[in-house]
Amino acid sequence: MIIIGQQFGNMPYIISIVSGLSVGDPFISLDEMEGFKLNEDEEKVEVESEALRSKRRTYEKTLEQFSALDPGCDVIRLLCAIGAYEAAGATDEFCQRHFLRVKTMREIRKLRIQITNIVNNQLAGIVAPVQFSSDLAPPSPLQIRTIKQIVTAAYLDHVAIRADLLESASLKRNPVNILRTEYSPLTAPANRKDEQAGTFIHPNSALAKLPTAPEYVVYSELRESQNTGRLRLLPLTAVSPRDIEPLAKGTPLIQYSKPLNYPPPRIFTEDGVMKKEVYVVPRFGMQGKGWELPSVKRIEVMSGR
Repeated sequence: MIIIGQQFGNMPYIISIVSGLSVGDPFISLDEMEGFKLNEDEEKVEVESEALRSKRRTYEKTLEQFSALDPGCDVIRLLCAIGAYEAAGATDEFCQRHFLRVKTMREIRKLRIQITNIVNNQLAGIVAPVQFSSDLAPPSPLQIRTIKQIVTAAYLDHVAIRADLLESASLKRNPVNILRTEYSPLTAPANRKDEQAGTFIHPNSALAKLPTAPEYVVYSELRESQNTGRLRLLPLTAVSPRDIEPLAKGTPLIQYSKPLNYPPPRIFTEDGVMKKEVYVVPRFGMQGKGWELPSVKRIEVMSGR
């Protein structure tokens, strides 16, 4: 992520994200607070108490603020939390008021400094110098888009597709409740049986607040719930199927079909060279598991007679 994170001035953001992912989740979840209980979807529900209802509203509003730049994206929520923490002086009080783990945020800050020094001292000539700064300005929409692409490129083998989109699951419906929406990861733990292979969004994810489940999700790890035995995705970001193909191009994770008959091939001449425009279907996967992505255009040079 650091090597490819230089584009569009993203390096300070990528270093922050790498630091956050390396140290661990800094967000305190509702299940760690007294007075809340699990419902059937492993979400915490407050007991009948105005004080707890007020606390939950404050908690949810805080997470919404961290997610304001890109609702439903966990890596951007993480980045915004780090930026807000730094802007507030990196104080323990800020963590306590914003439901962040004090020790985790301290460790993330230390690692940001360490990685910045590594980039400048050990990756000179490979990565442009970067200066550590406590002032992390909010990323622009272009930077957010490229940050998500960088994260996806780094976690290409950690992509999961919504299960109802698979051919073998064409009769399945996509549940209204996003936490009950099943996903099929490209790779899954070897000790899981086929009937247990379905995975679900972790309730602490920013994605859990979206109105509809995204088609594809990039995740950092799979974690088995101690309460239900469900395998939970710890998401990083949703990803468009059309973004997967260019990121996977040139890797063993992508294969292409023969040219399609429709749209029909188009022959044209460019700079005196005869070329043919065709459409092919990419298949994304590994070890016999995967799925087809939307068709893409390919230009082929025609050999002369």
